[in-house]
Amino acid sequence: PICDIVRTLPYKQLSKEQLKEWVILDTFDMFSPQYDNPQTISTVKKWFEKHGATVTFAGYVQYVENQFATVIRAIKNN
Repeated sequence: PICDIVRTLPYKQLSKEQLKEWVILDTFDMFSPQYDNPQTISTVKKWFEKHGATVTFAGYVQYVENQFATVIRAIKNN
């Protein structure tokens, strides 16, 4: 089994070599759950704030039709 290229990767923007690399990495990620520890956006936002950053955005950004990325934008406070 390999990762779902159509629903998880920006496959139309990648070269054939890039797509191959991304598929290998995503497939490895699927089979290495020992290091997989998903977190909610609100949890990650709290981590940023706890460590002195001002979060300006925490949510999803659409980068191609029906494909979204999780994004947190923050400014590190001195």
